[in-house]
Amino acid sequence: MTAGFPQAEYTKEVRFAIVMYGGVSLAIYINGIAQELLRLVRATARQHTPDLSGTERIYRKVSYLLANECLTMAELDKASADTTSLPPTRFVVDILSGTSAGGINGIFLAKALANGQDMEELKNLWVTEGDIETLINDKRSIEKPL
Repeated sequence: MTAGFPQAEYTKEVRFAIVMYGGVSLAIYINGIAQELLRLVRATARQHTPDLSGTERIYRKVSYLLANECLTMAELDKASADTTSLPPTRFVVDILSGTSAGGINGIFLAKALANGQDMEELKNLWVTEGDIETLINDKRSIEKPL
């Protein structure tokens, strides 16, 4: 057992192998997917997460539903609201690969998962540098010798 973390007693584990293709044109889209995968894993991680975001709360409920499909909404809400106990199903990103900007998103996702970090700065980079006005050809692109 790792110091400070409760003993993992998951009844199920859902593992994902992720391939992130694409160049800069898909960078922002792929980053959004990487951000959600990070939230998915964090929603069921054994580290104590008292403040779950909107989608993290939903992923935690899915964890309980995968373990017991017969839960009523009231039981589901009560069980998933307790962030001090581990949910029954754990989500894990097991394999990551990618090319171009997808590979960069994959590297940052792996780093965030391994080190308990976020990926907000990468999102900000893609939004500012991946902006079509920044990428579009301008008058200089048609100057000689091109």
